Amino acid sequence: MRPGLHRPAPLLFGAVLVSLIVGLLSPGALPMGAASPQVGTAEVFPDDNIWNLPVTDLPVHPLSSTYLNNIGLGSGLKADFGAGLWDGGPIGIPYIVVPGSQPKVPIHYTAYGDESDPGPMPIPRDAPVEGGPAGDGDRHILVIDEDNRILYELYNAWPNPDGSWNADSGAAWSLDANMLRPDGWTSADAAGLPIFPGLARYDEVARGAINHALRFTIPRTQRAHLWPARHDASSSTDPARPPMGLRLRLKGSVNIAAYPPQARVVPQALRDYGMILADNGSAMYVSGAPDDRWDNDDLRTLGGINAAMFEAVDVSGVTVSPDSAQTRQSAIPASPTPGQQTLIVTSEGRGSVTPGGGAVATGATATLTATPDAGWLFARWLVDGRVAGYNPTFALNMTTGHRVVAQFAQPHPYPDLPSTVPWAAIDHLAGAGVIRGYQDGTFGLADTTLRAQMAALIARAVGWEDEDWGNGFSDRGELDAALWRNVGALAHYDVARG
Repeated sequence: MRPGLHRPAPLLFGAVLVSLIVGLLSPGALPMGAASPQVGTAEVFPDDNIWNLPVTDLPVHPLSSTYLNNIGLGSGLKADFGAGLWDGGPIGIPYIVVPGSQPKVPIHYTAYGDESDPGPMPIPRDAPVEGGPAGDGDRHILVIDEDNRILYELYNAWPNPDGSWNADSGAAWSLDANMLRPDGWTSADAAGLPIFPGLARYDEVARGAINHALRFTIPRTQRAHLWPARHDASSSTDPARPPMGLRLRLKGSVNIAAYPPQARVVPQALRDYGMILADNGSAMYVSGAPDDRWDNDDLRTLGGINAAMFEAVDVSGVTVSPDSAQTRQSAIPASPTPGQQTLIVTSEGRGSVTPGGGAVATGATATLTATPDAGWLFARWLVDGRVAGYNPTFALNMTTGHRVVAQFAQPHPYPDLPSTVPWAAIDHLAGAGVIRGYQDGTFGLADTTLRAQMAALIARAVGWEDEDWGNGFSDRGELDAALWRNVGALAHYDVARG
């Protein structure tokens, strides 16, 4: 899934311009500035995704007390999942894992199609529905394509006799990437976030740990959202109400030792990873997947934990980009051997990196090579959260420790490009998110490129897109605010001089 550029004025590109940018950027490095949970064989988002971020060391949000008082300090935690049936349906939000060969069927959107990802999607005719086949609640459907590592989610989904589905809204998520919805878009959830990564699952509890944040609901929210949320679900402007995306953390002072085995894993996760406000609903309801192996009596004991035992945390300091779910890396652990530095190497997408990291002599050069899997391409290197290079072979001086991420992507099938254009260059920059095309998925081969649009391409390529240094030029006119910010960033670094 590669959403187009969602701005008032789309960037326009030419194939010659793309070749020029790749030629300038590829030869060398650019300016620098707990394992992921799994379902089947697929990781559920990269290690540095916001859902997988421990929050034990993050600061308390300045409005923590205000938000918790509005929720109601006495509101007890409720496990909104369990064994058996309730009102004829499973207790929780079910999901199903399918192979890459699962046939895809049409999706007909009935409410929010303009903010949904188009079908077809691999939704089986007998896919489990939240609330059961006859349920009249949210009727979420969650399907994981294990082979292609894509999560599909539908809201208010109803089957049709021909195998297609009607749904109010839907979203597809690459489990290999840190993508977010365009700001202002819903998903299958009110906050515009994926649902599956926020579910408590029995297999995790059986292993003794939930290594990700959980999803929760409250009845009253405000018309606002905090990163990583993208969407609101309220008409209230009351600033005391929690906004979508708010993350709560169980206080470390809360004694969880006395809770029974299944229940104890949940508050431990809430202490380590917290929970993210994702929808309007009952107060302090925590989401999970149904499973007949849950002990409902164990789970009921969680009602002894109330809102007063939580604090809201401020996640703004770990944001890499407001349009990405990636988080800034924590400090590099020191090497236990004197005279050596720690190199941590991970990847996004499908491919491999050699060597795989480890201890490197201080001052030595570590040479890394990225090899994409079949059907994928190498996009770029990130070093310590900053864009560092576009060449598959990358040399890094180890005067200190570093975290390196190799980003792999799939080629973009622009339908309006002939075979004679430099596809390798286009695929490279599209995979890196430097070029994004139009909202209808086309490239616009012969369209004019404005100087400000060229500035945006360069800013994206070197990692300056979200930097705001102001802009001293006098002729903005009707130019898009994001493009104007990119021009200012290039002027700050003496790349654009007017």
